[in-house]
Amino acid sequence: MADDEDVVEVPFPVVFQCRVCRAIVADSTALSASDVDQRTITFCRVTHVQRSPTTTADCGNSFQQLSCTQCDGVLGKFYIGTIRALDKVRDLYTLDASALTNYRIGTVVDDAVTSPPQDHVLFANDPTAADTTLTVEQFRSDMDKVQNFLLLVDERLCDIEDALQR
Repeated sequence: MADDEDVVEVPFPVVFQCRVCRAIVADSTALSASDVDQRTITFCRVTHVQRSPTTTADCGNSFQQLSCTQCDGVLGKFYIGTIRALDKVRDLYTLDASALTNYRIGTVVDDAVTSPPQDHVLFANDPTAADTTLTVEQFRSDMDKVQNFLLLVDERLCDIEDALQR
């Protein structure tokens, strides 16, 4: 596997969340590597992630299991000792892509494509609508963005409350 194949270019900042509880666990500023074949993403920094106190050995590698602090869902591995092929992920947080969901910050949507004319409201079964599927997908996307924003605000509020209680 060549290094060129492992690197994923990220044009916009991306936030990665636990797929189960949506807790934010990392962002693209901490992205270190990715492996498309193994479906893993490796970060140098994470949040709301805890390492298992026990070390597991497998195929010449030793690692600690990583789990979400919010829901205890398994997120990936923290490699302590590795074979040569995995040296680039040693002492880093390697998360399984299947355990994560993500969203891009700062995505731009063309209003002319997604906004209905002011005198016409789109309904799912409206035969005059050009593409109701696009409209429904946009609504879902907008709702996901609002949900993710609220989760981020809630996380920050919890951090502030914890700091005040100390």
